[in-house]
Amino acid sequence: MGKAMVSNIPIQKKHDSLLTVTYLAAFALALVATLSILQDYAHSLRHSHDFYISESLLFKAYWLCNLPTLLCVWFAFKKGESPPPLLKCLSIVLTYSAAHLIVGTTSIWLLSSLTKEVGYSFGKLLIYAVSNDAVVTIGLYCCVLIVYQLSIKRQPKVKIGDPIVKTPRPEISHLQIKQGQRQFSIDVKDIQFIASATPYVSINVDDKVYLYSSSIKKLSALLDDRFIRVHRGTIVNLDKVLMSESRLNGDYDLKLSNGASIRLSRTFVKSFKSKYLGTSA
Repeated sequence: MGKAMVSNIPIQKKHDSLLTVTYLAAFALALVATLSILQDYAHSLRHSHDFYISESLLFKAYWLCNLPTLLCVWFAFKKGESPPPLLKCLSIVLTYSAAHLIVGTTSIWLLSSLTKEVGYSFGKLLIYAVSNDAVVTIGLYCCVLIVYQLSIKRQPKVKIGDPIVKTPRPEISHLQIKQGQRQFSIDVKDIQFIASATPYVSINVDDKVYLYSSSIKKLSALLDDRFIRVHRGTIVNLDKVLMSESRLNGDYDLKLSNGASIRLSRTFVKSFKSKYLGTSA
């Protein structure tokens, strides 16, 4: 009792991480696309020419089709155990920005070829993307880098798989019980079992029973590993269990050293056997 428990840090849930980053990336791209459409509309008002939402959406495919690229640059940063050096960050940002320009231009070119009788020239589209969207593209990937740097600072600097020492829960050796004008100090090792007696719990010590103002859940959190739930409303001291007898329906009867017979519910059989009999069956 009282020893610190050592366990491995659970592997990060990649699915949850990917889902979160996907949502953030989709939101960022949708925001950029929406602002770009509003910019096109404002531009048409300023120069007094017609605004076509279909045409605007076609060119905004440059942003909406590049969600995979944005996710790739995030996980390119995530590969390192620490934030990458400035030169590597710059290289990653420029590489993926160039890929974004090419993939985005190709997407617009393909869509225009499918939806229009005469598609746009790939060369002219690439020049348009470089001249109008290159700076915003680079800025977008720089924002990804900044968000990543901030997330690194918030995470504990512990490698996945390294052992972590958990602080053992506080264990009490005595319970102070007041009944009327009298107060008792009960050594927890003498407790046979504890049963729910709402709004109290009844603490059975040998042939005596004490009422204690608490709940099974709260009291269970204070007691050490000798005490285990055997029913929704019952805790027993494993040191006091003499034998168990099956009821042939999944439940058991536990015989305690004070002669009491306690029902072991089938719900708690597995955890009871793992601690009392040293088996997981």
